[in-house]
Amino acid sequence: MTLYVAVVPDTDTFDPVTHARFDLDVLQLTMSHRDNRLAQVSLEVSNPRTPLSSLIDARVFLSDADGLVFSGRFSYVPRGAVGDTVTLEAIAREDDIDGQIASLTESLKVAPFYDSLFVPIGAEDDPAEVLAGYPRTLAYSRTGGGVAAVDALSGATTLELKPLTDSIRYDVEPVAKSYGVNLTVAWRQLIKQTISDPSWTRDLSTMTPEGLISAWPTLGQVIGTGFRVSESSIAEELDAFDRPQREQVERIEAVSSDELDPAWIDAGEFRRIAEIAPMTASLAFTYSGEVSRVQTASFKLPAGLQDGATLDEEEIEDITLNDISRSDAPAWNPGTDYEEGDEVVDGGSLYRSRRDHTSLQERTPADWVLIGDAASIDSRRTFSFFSTARGQAALDHALERVRARARIASRCVRVSFEARMPDPHSVTEDCQVTLAHPKIPGGTITGRLVEYTLEWSGENRFTIRGTIAACPGNGGTDDASLDIDTSGAPSTGARASVQIKNKGPEQQAAFDAGTDIPETSIDIKTTPAPAVELEHEITVTPSGTIAIPDQATV
Repeated sequence: MTLYVAVVPDTDTFDPVTHARFDLDVLQLTMSHRDNRLAQVSLEVSNPRTPLSSLIDARVFLSDADGLVFSGRFSYVPRGAVGDTVTLEAIAREDDIDGQIASLTESLKVAPFYDSLFVPIGAEDDPAEVLAGYPRTLAYSRTGGGVAAVDALSGATTLELKPLTDSIRYDVEPVAKSYGVNLTVAWRQLIKQTISDPSWTRDLSTMTPEGLISAWPTLGQVIGTGFRVSESSIAEELDAFDRPQREQVERIEAVSSDELDPAWIDAGEFRRIAEIAPMTASLAFTYSGEVSRVQTASFKLPAGLQDGATLDEEEIEDITLNDISRSDAPAWNPGTDYEEGDEVVDGGSLYRSRRDHTSLQERTPADWVLIGDAASIDSRRTFSFFSTARGQAALDHALERVRARARIASRCVRVSFEARMPDPHSVTEDCQVTLAHPKIPGGTITGRLVEYTLEWSGENRFTIRGTIAACPGNGGTDDASLDIDTSGAPSTGARASVQIKNKGPEQQAAFDAGTDIPETSIDIKTTPAPAVELEHEITVTPSGTIAIPDQATV
């Protein structure tokens, strides 16, 4: 099994003929790779034909007769005096790997497997956060094929290996029998309400209409904290000829003892006349304010694991969702100067600027990172977040997170082994291995190859050392689901009351009694929404089981 080593310039593209050469005399070569990591190579070389300084950050191709096995850059080159042998290290890191990861994570931001409300602010591009709802792992190619999110339990390629005698090490670490989540969402509920009551102005009359009209609240007038007059009118009732429909009332009154007019003195009494004016009026208020709310939801589901693979415990994750009222972002516009951190809404989604820039005719992913959806902001207008479509979507994602966590945790059987190296091209970053050996319970095991080392030695010894992770599931169907009762959330709001004092009947009573007629007045009392925090726990009833593959026996 011949392995070629070609040190190449940055501009080279791999060619199986051109690069089938030995630029370094390799005594021993070890290639290591594991889940979520870049592949690396350690080369023990003899008497390099090229100055060591020229190898720093240089590209290297490793290949055999069937093609490229490794493409990377030297990451470690010893400095100073060296002996006859030198150990070099290279890593399979592509120059644009950060951009590839950003593109991959952006493509995975799809409901229900991703929900921006679960991702800490500033971590929207963190692969671990984006993948939290997927039972997947990152797989980095060692030959320049980029990065992908692959199934954490299986593999796109499959190997059947016969372990060397006494190389098997079988370990099982029991895991939780059920998995769940405690969700908390806090927001400042935006309250906009109209307050009116026809009884305020029903049967309204007065003997002092001019004063009442003057004192009546005007449209748009601010009353108290957060209240504004949204409807206001007052006028005397008119007949068909637009004449006031006033009612006359009278009383007989004795002439005053200090009266000087003889005619009045002789009469001894006179009639005093007053008028009661029926009024037509309306009054309404709008209230704008905020109320602090906290809503919680909890559930747990069992994982379909074999007896003996679980502990008598639960794994519950506590998650506080992002504040759904944290942004009043404007719409994105072309030809606008934006600074790093600016937030905009575009197409129903919320974005944050990655850098200072002037927007073009189209919004570009290089300038903006998706951090949420505008619907989460709209949800602040409700008194029960989880009863909204956006809240239901959050619960759907929570179920996916629980499912993903249970499936990845269930890879609790680990088998380390050593075997004769197969075709190195068949050992990929997305690989499933089946082992058969008497030391393995049940005789065989199949699982994801989570770590491996390929070793070429000078004694023509070519081996693979690896570790597979397997699930001792029961192979059942995944029927996990949630039944949600969102009723009972405490509702609240502002209050207003209107009292009109000294209306027509009261004034007439004063008139009949011969006392001063009091002015008709209006008294308005407003009570804003409470400042206390309103808490509510919804009922979530889970059913079914999270399916776990049957890959190992415990």
